[in-house]
Amino acid sequence: MKNVIRIHNRCFRSVNGAIVMGVRASDFPPPEPRHYFTQQETASLLHVDVRTVRRWTRKGKLKACQFGQRVFFERLDLIRSILNFNL
Repeated sequence: MKNVIRIHNRCFRSVNGAIVMGVRASDFPPPEPRHYFTQQETASLLHVDVRTVRRWTRKGKLKACQFGQRVFFERLDLIRSILNFNL
């Protein structure tokens, strides 16, 4: 058998990039709920001023989400940004 993938003692065969064999939704844990931080909370977490958070957002060092007029930062995006920082 070619293109066999083993996941948790189950075999799946790949055909043209698609996985063949039934997969139940109960086989996977539910996704974590997304947690968003405000600019103020982000500044407190990173121990910097809010102006620094805004500047890093403009420069693309932090990825922001905007809901209407408000700006938020997703927890996972903050973690990725911190790991990729070149200070």
